[in-house]
Amino acid sequence: MKNISSLIKNRATPLFLVTVFLIAAASQVPGVIAQTDKPIVVCTTQVAGAVVKEMAGEQVDVVILCNPNICPAFYDVTPSDVYGLSNAKLVFYHGFEYDMWLKGMIETSETEGEIVVIPDVWNTPVKAKETITAVAESLTEILDIDVSKKADAMLVEVDAVADEIQDIAGNTNVRGKPVVCMAWLTGFATELGLDVVASYGTPLTLSASDISAIVITAKEKNAILVIDNLQSGIDVGANIATDIGASHVVLSNFPGAVPGTDSLAELIKYNTNQILDGVDEYQNLMELKSEITNLQTNMLLYQVIAIVLAIVIVVETVIIAARRRK
Repeated sequence: MKNISSLIKNRATPLFLVTVFLIAAASQVPGVIAQTDKPIVVCTTQVAGAVVKEMAGEQVDVVILCNPNICPAFYDVTPSDVYGLSNAKLVFYHGFEYDMWLKGMIETSETEGEIVVIPDVWNTPVKAKETITAVAESLTEILDIDVSKKADAMLVEVDAVADEIQDIAGNTNVRGKPVVCMAWLTGFATELGLDVVASYGTPLTLSASDISAIVITAKEKNAILVIDNLQSGIDVGANIATDIGASHVVLSNFPGAVPGTDSLAELIKYNTNQILDGVDEYQNLMELKSEITNLQTNMLLYQVIAIVLAIVIVVETVIIAARRRK
Protein backbone atom coordinates (compact mmCIF):
# COMPACT_ATOMS: atom_id res chain seq x y z
CA MET A 1 0.00 0.00 0.00
CA LYS A 2 2.99 2.37 0.55
CA ASN A 3 4.04 1.89 -3.07
CA ILE A 4 0.50 2.63 -4.25
CA SER A 5 0.34 5.76 -2.11
CA SER A 6 3.58 7.12 -3.58
CA LEU A 7 2.39 6.39 -7.11
CA ILE A 8 -0.85 8.24 -6.46
CA LYS A 9 1.03 11.30 -5.22
CA ASN A 10 3.22 11.32 -8.34
CA ARG A 11 0.58 10.49 -10.95
CA ALA A 12 -2.79 11.73 -9.66
CA THR A 13 -4.75 11.69 -12.93
CA PRO A 14 -8.43 10.71 -12.70
CA LEU A 15 -8.05 7.63 -14.90
CA PHE A 16 -4.95 6.50 -13.06
CA LEU A 17 -6.64 6.96 -9.70
CA VAL A 18 -9.57 4.83 -10.82
CA THR A 19 -7.23 2.09 -12.05
CA VAL A 20 -5.17 2.04 -8.86
CA PHE A 21 -8.29 2.11 -6.70
CA LEU A 22 -9.83 -0.85 -8.49
CA ILE A 23 -6.58 -2.85 -8.38
CA ALA A 24 -6.36 -2.28 -4.65
CA ALA A 25 -10.00 -3.24 -4.27
CA ALA A 26 -9.62 -6.42 -6.30
CA SER A 27 -7.06 -7.71 -3.81
CA GLN A 28 -9.66 -7.33 -1.02
CA VAL A 29 -12.77 -8.73 -2.71
CA PRO A 30 -13.67 -12.41 -2.41
CA GLY A 31 -13.09 -14.39 -5.59
CA VAL A 32 -16.79 -15.18 -5.96
CA ILE A 33 -17.54 -11.56 -6.88
CA ALA A 34 -14.68 -11.28 -9.35
CA GLN A 35 -15.35 -14.66 -11.01
CA THR A 36 -19.10 -15.19 -10.70
CA ASP A 37 -21.32 -15.68 -13.74
CA LYS A 38 -24.31 -14.33 -11.85
CA PRO A 39 -25.27 -10.66 -12.28
CA ILE A 40 -24.08 -8.51 -9.40
CA VAL A 41 -26.73 -6.32 -7.77
CA VAL A 42 -25.43 -3.54 -5.51
CA CYS A 43 -27.79 -2.14 -2.89
CA THR A 44 -26.87 0.91 -0.87
CA THR A 45 -28.84 -0.33 2.14
CA GLN A 46 -30.23 -3.52 3.59
CA VAL A 47 -33.72 -2.44 2.49
CA ALA A 48 -33.24 -3.27 -1.19
CA GLY A 49 -30.68 -5.91 -0.25
CA ALA A 50 -33.17 -7.89 1.82
CA VAL A 51 -35.82 -7.64 -0.90
CA VAL A 52 -33.43 -8.74 -3.67
CA LYS A 53 -32.15 -11.69 -1.62
CA GLU A 54 -35.65 -12.87 -0.77
CA MET A 55 -36.96 -12.30 -4.27
CA ALA A 56 -34.13 -13.41 -6.56
CA GLY A 57 -32.41 -15.90 -4.28
CA GLU A 58 -29.52 -17.73 -5.96
CA GLN A 59 -30.03 -16.01 -9.32
CA VAL A 60 -27.92 -12.97 -8.41
CA ASP A 61 -25.01 -11.97 -6.17
CA VAL A 62 -25.98 -9.16 -3.83
CA VAL A 63 -23.56 -6.55 -2.50
CA ILE A 64 -24.96 -4.41 0.34
CA LEU A 65 -22.95 -1.29 1.11
CA CYS A 66 -24.32 -0.07 4.45
CA ASN A 67 -24.41 -2.09 7.65
CA PRO A 68 -28.06 -2.20 8.80
CA ASN A 69 -27.02 -1.29 12.34
CA ILE A 70 -25.84 2.20 11.43
CA CYS A 71 -27.25 5.26 9.69
CA PRO A 72 -26.23 5.47 5.99
CA ALA A 73 -24.89 8.97 6.69
CA PHE A 74 -22.04 7.31 8.61
CA TYR A 75 -21.09 4.91 5.83
CA ASP A 76 -17.38 4.84 4.91
CA VAL A 77 -16.50 4.01 1.30
CA THR A 78 -14.20 1.00 0.93
CA PRO A 79 -12.15 -0.14 -2.10
CA SER A 80 -14.00 -3.47 -2.16
CA ASP A 81 -17.36 -1.70 -2.36
CA VAL A 82 -16.16 0.46 -5.25
CA TYR A 83 -14.88 -2.65 -7.00
CA GLY A 84 -18.22 -4.37 -6.51
CA LEU A 85 -19.98 -1.30 -7.89
CA SER A 86 -17.73 -1.28 -10.96
CA ASN A 87 -18.93 -4.80 -11.83
CA ALA A 88 -22.59 -4.29 -10.99
CA LYS A 89 -25.32 -4.90 -13.53
CA LEU A 90 -27.89 -3.17 -11.35
CA VAL A 91 -27.63 -0.64 -8.51
CA PHE A 92 -30.48 0.23 -6.12
CA TYR A 93 -30.44 3.41 -4.04
CA HIS A 94 -32.99 5.56 -2.18
CA GLY A 95 -31.89 9.08 -3.08
CA PHE A 96 -30.80 10.57 0.25
CA GLU A 97 -27.39 8.83 0.05
CA TYR A 98 -26.62 9.98 -3.49
CA ASP A 99 -25.01 13.33 -2.71
CA MET A 100 -23.51 12.04 0.56
CA TRP A 101 -21.28 9.38 -1.01
CA LEU A 102 -22.91 7.38 -3.82
CA LYS A 103 -22.33 9.92 -6.58
CA GLY A 104 -18.58 9.89 -5.93
CA MET A 105 -18.52 6.09 -5.86
CA ILE A 106 -20.35 5.87 -9.18
CA GLU A 107 -17.92 8.29 -10.79
CA THR A 108 -14.88 6.55 -9.35
CA SER A 109 -16.01 3.03 -10.24
CA GLU A 110 -17.17 4.02 -13.75
CA THR A 111 -19.89 1.42 -13.40
CA GLU A 112 -21.97 0.60 -16.45
CA GLY A 113 -24.75 -0.91 -14.38
CA GLU A 114 -28.28 0.46 -14.38
CA ILE A 115 -28.81 2.91 -11.49
CA VAL A 116 -32.34 2.63 -10.08
CA VAL A 117 -33.88 4.79 -7.36
CA ILE A 118 -36.43 3.18 -5.04
CA PRO A 119 -38.66 4.78 -2.34
CA ASP A 120 -36.81 6.59 0.45
CA VAL A 121 -39.52 5.56 2.94
CA TRP A 122 -40.25 1.88 3.43
CA ASN A 123 -41.33 1.37 7.05
CA THR A 124 -45.09 1.36 6.46
CA PRO A 125 -47.05 -1.31 4.57
CA VAL A 126 -47.86 1.01 1.65
CA LYS A 127 -44.24 2.10 1.23
CA ALA A 128 -42.95 -1.43 1.72
CA LYS A 129 -45.17 -2.63 -1.13
CA GLU A 130 -43.90 0.20 -3.33
CA THR A 131 -40.33 -0.86 -2.61
CA ILE A 132 -41.02 -4.53 -3.34
CA THR A 133 -42.79 -3.64 -6.58
CA ALA A 134 -39.99 -1.31 -7.72
CA VAL A 135 -37.31 -3.93 -7.09
CA ALA A 136 -39.32 -6.65 -8.82
CA GLU A 137 -39.88 -4.52 -11.92
CA SER A 138 -36.17 -3.70 -12.20
CA LEU A 139 -35.04 -7.30 -11.77
CA THR A 140 -37.45 -8.35 -14.51
CA GLU A 141 -36.86 -5.50 -16.97
CA ILE A 142 -33.10 -5.04 -16.54
CA LEU A 143 -31.85 -8.52 -15.63
CA ASP A 144 -34.64 -10.51 -17.30
CA ILE A 145 -35.32 -12.49 -14.11
CA ASP A 146 -38.89 -13.62 -13.47
CA VAL A 147 -39.60 -12.92 -9.81
CA SER A 148 -43.37 -12.45 -10.12
CA LYS A 149 -44.41 -15.39 -7.92
CA LYS A 150 -42.05 -14.49 -5.10
CA ALA A 151 -42.93 -10.79 -5.37
CA ASP A 152 -46.65 -11.60 -5.13
CA ALA A 153 -46.04 -13.73 -2.03
CA MET A 154 -44.08 -10.91 -0.41
CA LEU A 155 -46.87 -8.43 -1.14
CA VAL A 156 -49.42 -10.79 0.42
CA GLU A 157 -47.25 -11.03 3.53
CA VAL A 158 -47.12 -7.23 3.83
CA ASP A 159 -50.89 -7.01 3.35
CA ALA A 160 -51.37 -9.40 6.27
CA VAL A 161 -49.24 -7.14 8.47
CA ALA A 162 -51.21 -4.12 7.22
CA ASP A 163 -54.46 -5.76 8.35
CA GLU A 164 -52.98 -6.28 11.80
CA ILE A 165 -51.96 -2.63 11.96
CA GLN A 166 -55.44 -1.48 11.04
CA ASP A 167 -56.88 -3.60 13.83
CA ILE A 168 -54.39 -2.09 16.26
CA ALA A 169 -55.12 1.44 15.06
CA GLY A 170 -58.73 0.93 16.11
CA ASN A 171 -57.76 -0.35 19.53
CA THR A 172 -58.66 2.10 22.31
CA ASN A 173 -55.40 1.26 24.09
CA VAL A 174 -53.45 2.75 21.18
CA ARG A 175 -55.69 5.07 19.16
CA GLY A 176 -54.98 8.74 19.75
CA LYS A 177 -52.31 8.18 22.39
CA PRO A 178 -49.87 11.13 22.40
CA VAL A 179 -46.25 10.28 21.56
CA VAL A 180 -42.92 11.91 20.75
CA CYS A 181 -41.30 10.38 17.68
CA MET A 182 -38.04 10.39 15.75
CA ALA A 183 -38.85 12.13 12.46
CA TRP A 184 -38.17 9.13 10.21
CA LEU A 185 -40.76 7.04 12.06
CA THR A 186 -43.65 9.50 12.26
CA GLY A 187 -45.46 7.97 9.27
CA PHE A 188 -45.39 4.56 10.88
CA ALA A 189 -46.57 5.92 14.26
CA THR A 190 -49.42 7.80 12.62
CA GLU A 191 -50.53 4.73 10.67
CA LEU A 192 -50.76 2.85 13.97
CA GLY A 193 -53.24 5.46 15.18
CA LEU A 194 -50.88 7.29 17.54
CA ASP A 195 -50.93 11.08 17.91
CA VAL A 196 -47.43 12.45 17.24
CA VAL A 197 -47.31 15.62 19.36
CA ALA A 198 -43.60 16.31 18.74
CA SER A 199 -40.82 14.95 16.54
CA TYR A 200 -37.07 15.33 16.34
CA GLY A 201 -34.28 14.74 13.84
CA THR A 202 -30.90 13.06 14.23
CA PRO A 203 -29.00 13.82 17.45
CA LEU A 204 -26.34 15.82 15.61
CA THR A 205 -28.97 18.29 14.38
CA LEU A 206 -30.50 18.96 17.81
CA SER A 207 -29.56 21.83 20.11
CA ALA A 208 -30.26 22.03 23.83
CA SER A 209 -33.10 24.46 23.14
CA ASP A 210 -34.62 22.04 20.59
CA ILE A 211 -34.68 19.27 23.17
CA SER A 212 -36.06 21.58 25.84
CA ALA A 213 -38.92 22.61 23.54
CA ILE A 214 -39.73 18.95 22.83
CA VAL A 215 -39.82 18.16 26.55
CA ILE A 216 -42.14 21.10 27.26
CA THR A 217 -44.55 20.08 24.49
CA ALA A 218 -44.44 16.43 25.52
CA LYS A 219 -45.34 17.29 29.11
CA GLU A 220 -48.15 19.61 28.04
CA LYS A 221 -49.61 16.89 25.80
CA ASN A 222 -49.00 14.09 28.34
CA ALA A 223 -46.99 12.00 25.88
CA ILE A 224 -46.78 8.36 26.94
CA LEU A 225 -44.07 7.14 24.54
CA VAL A 226 -40.84 8.36 23.00
CA ILE A 227 -40.34 6.39 19.78
CA ASP A 228 -36.68 6.22 18.78
CA ASN A 229 -34.74 5.01 15.73
CA LEU A 230 -32.00 2.47 16.47
CA GLN A 231 -29.73 3.46 13.58
CA SER A 232 -29.64 7.21 14.30
CA GLY A 233 -28.81 6.86 18.01
CA ILE A 234 -31.08 6.45 21.02
CA ASP A 235 -29.53 8.52 23.82
CA VAL A 236 -31.54 11.68 23.09
CA GLY A 237 -34.82 9.78 23.04
CA ALA A 238 -33.94 7.96 26.26
CA ASN A 239 -33.21 11.27 28.03
CA ILE A 240 -36.46 12.83 26.79
CA ALA A 241 -38.41 9.78 27.99
CA THR A 242 -36.81 10.06 31.43
CA ASP A 243 -37.57 13.78 31.65
CA ILE A 244 -41.27 13.37 30.81
CA GLY A 245 -41.87 10.05 32.54
CA ALA A 246 -42.72 8.17 29.34
CA SER A 247 -41.76 4.75 28.02
CA HIS A 248 -38.80 4.68 25.63
CA VAL A 249 -39.42 2.53 22.54
CA VAL A 250 -36.62 1.72 20.10
CA LEU A 251 -37.60 0.74 16.54
CA SER A 252 -35.37 -0.37 13.69
CA ASN A 253 -35.48 1.32 10.30
CA PHE A 254 -33.52 -1.37 8.43
CA PRO A 255 -34.13 -5.11 8.01
CA GLY A 256 -31.58 -7.41 9.60
CA ALA A 257 -30.42 -5.08 12.36
CA VAL A 258 -32.50 -6.99 14.91
CA PRO A 259 -32.94 -10.81 14.90
CA GLY A 260 -36.16 -11.85 13.21
CA THR A 261 -36.42 -8.77 10.97
CA ASP A 262 -34.89 -10.06 7.75
CA SER A 263 -37.81 -8.97 5.52
CA LEU A 264 -39.76 -5.72 5.32
CA ALA A 265 -42.89 -7.49 6.57
CA GLU A 266 -40.99 -8.86 9.58
CA LEU A 267 -39.48 -5.44 10.24
CA ILE A 268 -42.88 -3.72 10.28
CA LYS A 269 -44.32 -6.44 12.52
CA TYR A 270 -41.39 -6.14 14.93
CA ASN A 271 -41.79 -2.37 15.15
CA THR A 272 -45.53 -2.79 15.72
CA ASN A 273 -44.90 -5.16 18.61
CA GLN A 274 -42.37 -2.76 20.08
CA ILE A 275 -45.03 -0.03 20.14
CA LEU A 276 -47.59 -2.32 21.75
CA ASP A 277 -45.08 -3.41 24.38
CA GLY A 278 -44.26 0.24 25.05
CA VAL A 279 -47.92 1.15 25.56
CA ASP A 280 -48.36 -1.82 27.92
CA GLU A 281 -45.21 -0.85 29.81
CA TYR A 282 -46.48 2.70 30.28
CA GLN A 283 -49.89 1.52 31.44
CA ASN A 284 -48.28 -0.91 33.89
CA LEU A 285 -46.07 1.89 35.14
CA MET A 286 -49.08 4.14 35.68
CA GLU A 287 -50.89 1.37 37.54
CA LEU A 288 -47.83 0.82 39.71
CA LYS A 289 -47.59 4.54 40.45
CA SER A 290 -51.29 4.56 41.32
CA GLU A 291 -50.81 1.66 43.71
CA ILE A 292 -47.84 3.41 45.31
CA THR A 293 -49.88 6.58 45.70
CA ASN A 294 -52.71 4.61 47.30
CA LEU A 295 -50.26 2.94 49.67
CA GLN A 296 -48.77 6.30 50.57
CA THR A 297 -52.25 7.71 51.16
CA ASN A 298 -53.19 4.75 53.34
CA MET A 299 -49.95 5.03 55.28
CA LEU A 300 -50.63 8.70 55.89
CA LEU A 301 -54.16 7.84 57.03
CA TYR A 302 -52.82 5.17 59.37
CA GLN A 303 -50.30 7.63 60.75
CA VAL A 304 -53.07 10.19 61.43
CA ILE A 305 -55.21 7.51 63.10
CA ALA A 306 -52.26 6.40 65.20
CA ILE A 307 -51.58 9.98 66.28
CA VAL A 308 -55.25 10.53 67.13
CA LEU A 309 -55.32 7.29 69.13
CA ALA A 310 -52.17 8.29 70.95
CA ILE A 311 -53.72 11.64 71.84
CA VAL A 312 -56.90 9.92 73.02
CA ILE A 313 -54.87 7.54 75.18
CA VAL A 314 -52.91 10.41 76.71
CA VAL A 315 -56.09 12.37 77.43
CA GLU A 316 -57.79 9.33 78.96
CA THR A 317 -54.70 8.61 81.02
CA VAL A 318 -54.69 12.17 82.37
CA ILE A 319 -58.40 11.98 83.19
CA ILE A 320 -58.01 8.64 84.99
CA ALA A 321 -55.05 9.92 86.96
CA ALA A 322 -56.97 13.03 87.97
CA ARG A 323 -59.94 10.96 89.17
CA ARG A 324 -57.68 8.78 91.31
CA ARG A 325 -56.26 11.82 93.09
CA LYS A 326 -59.77 12.79 94.12
